[in-house]
Amino acid sequence: MTVRVSNPSFNIQDKLKMMDYSHVPYEKMPPGSVVQYQTRTFKNQVYTTASTVMIDVDSVYVDIAPKFASSIIVFRTNFTAVLNDDDGYARYRIVDANQDDQQWSSNLYMGASHYYAGTAPWLEVYVAHRNIAGTTSPMRLTLQVQINSGGTLNMQWSGSDDRLVEAIEIKS
Repeated sequence: MTVRVSNPSFNIQDKLKMMDYSHVPYEKMPPGSVVQYQTRTFKNQVYTTASTVMIDVDSVYVDIAPKFASSIIVFRTNFTAVLNDDDGYARYRIVDANQDDQQWSSNLYMGASHYYAGTAPWLEVYVAHRNIAGTTSPMRLTLQVQINSGGTLNMQWSGSDDRLVEAIEIKS
């Protein structure tokens, strides 16, 4: 017995043109893909603190609702600041303000600045951290600071400088 199978002919280029590449389902994205990018701007403006406990850095936050709890979130920002004490320094961490300021950064601190920098230099402070999202609930990732060994941190460099705070979700 002979069996004949025939396939209808088609043009692969026509089939490719019919595909919708404007939306790839999140579930089909390969690991390492950027799932979303959230950003907001803030002014490098009047903000001072001498707090010896962690306190929010006003306006330095970004909202993100992760698509996957297993995703990696990268948080980053920068600002210009001075600290008026020779041996004073600032320590930073990131909290989720939507979860009663639960610490999101993975260590006790995730950054520092101004250690023995002198009292006059305005330093460009770059803060970056990565961690597992751990949730798909909306998050407000907020930068906090505390001052150790004395002094006051001042971010009043220029009220006309726009700065970014970013959160990038990467599929793991």
